[in-house]
Amino acid sequence: MGWREMRANGVGFLTGFYLSILLSLSAIIIVFGTARQLGPKVNRALIGISVIALFCFSMYQLWRGITGT
Repeated sequence: MGWREMRANGVGFLTGFYLSILLSLSAIIIVFGTARQLGPKVNRALIGISVIALFCFSMYQLWRGITGT
């Protein structure tokens, strides 16, 4: 809809979307790169937190898909 109103709105949306993806991936890379220097225990803890977060998010999405809400 933004593209139909004004092309700058569509370009701004796409730019913001891709910029946020790039910044979040950069932050993840920096966090895991720093964690490597802190030792294997911290690295395993971060991976465990990521696994739990992704599992919870997938269960939430599955629940919403099944219930139709």
